[in-house]
Amino acid sequence: MFEKHLEIIKHLNYDILDVKITQWHEDYGQTFKEEVKQIEIIYTTIIALTFKHVSTLEDAVEMLENFYQLARRPTVMEYVQKKAAEQVYKLFMEEIKQIEEIFESKNQPPMPFSHPTYGGNAIWSYSLIVRANRVKDAIDSLYFI
Repeated sequence: MFEKHLEIIKHLNYDILDVKITQWHEDYGQTFKEEVKQIEIIYTTIIALTFKHVSTLEDAVEMLENFYQLARRPTVMEYVQKKAAEQVYKLFMEEIKQIEEIFESKNQPPMPFSHPTYGGNAIWSYSLIVRANRVKDAIDSLYFI
């Protein structure tokens, strides 16, 4: 879409350096800039829709990195850094809350009968620590936020 609008600007039928022709201000200042803003809106909408369907933190981090690499305009970069990062943080907090609820539940942790009581509890607790560290490592990989 951007290249199509840029081609229109490239192939204008008048000299853009001629001061007496005021058509340039309308073609570039209004039309082209409005089209670029429309493209920015489409891009931010795509980002928002993508994050609505992401369910795991690792996927959200990967999407955020991809969109950040593609963002060139300041408004899109700002949107990626703020809005999408909020979604990643929200998923992070949900995962931590789930781990906390599992840890603080009154029920006996699920263990095979072959595990000893205290050793099985230690393995179960360690699995929750590994799960929390995996989520933390995904957040730590976002160096640009």
